[in-house]
Amino acid sequence: MQITQGMEYFFSGFKLISQKGLKRFVLIPLLINILLFGSSLFFLFGWLSDGFNAVNSMLPEWLSWLEWLMWPIAVLVVLFSYSMLFTVITNF
Repeated sequence: MQITQGMEYFFSGFKLISQKGLKRFVLIPLLINILLFGSSLFFLFGWLSDGFNAVNSMLPEWLSWLEWLMWPIAVLVVLFSYSMLFTVITNF
């Protein structure tokens, strides 16, 4: 019962976005957050790529498989951190 009610609230929120007075209070902060987080993700993954290349150059050849392990872990950590940070900033 509560799962379906939660889904109904989710879709009714999209109907509220189309109201004239609420658009600027919803879309403008959302677009600013997407721009800030998107640009920071771009620079973060560039920085991570450089760091992983430096670490891989120091590892022996038989440990090159660690690169396949580091990227998924880094992506999961970044996604978790950004979801927490996005929630905190959005609800501030």
